[in-house]
Amino acid sequence: MAIFRRGWASLLLLVAGLAVLFFVTRLTNLTKLPIFTDEAIYIRWSQIGSRDPNWRFISLVDGKQPLFTWIMMVFLRFIRDPLVAGRLVSVLAGFFTTLYGACVWT
Repeated sequence: MAIFRRGWASLLLLVAGLAVLFFVTRLTNLTKLPIFTDEAIYIRWSQIGSRDPNWRFISLVDGKQPLFTWIMMVFLRFIRDPLVAGRLVSVLAGFFTTLYGACVWT
């Protein structure tokens, strides 16, 4: 039984270490790159949608799904810099995609 627990502890340590490595590599120099055109469009849509409820589906005008802009609307409430908010949503989406891929792979 102790060997079973030790195996899980090492696995959890490995997963935690990989998560820390993921966030360190993604969050360092987060705003050093210039803003890209697509980022600016999505950020602006989120700003408009968060100010006026009638425009919450503004991304559908361009044929894009609204989930990213909706999540960014929540982040814009807590983070002052819109570029940081948008990139944090992307980092979290990448993290959850990595977790999903790891679960499917194992």
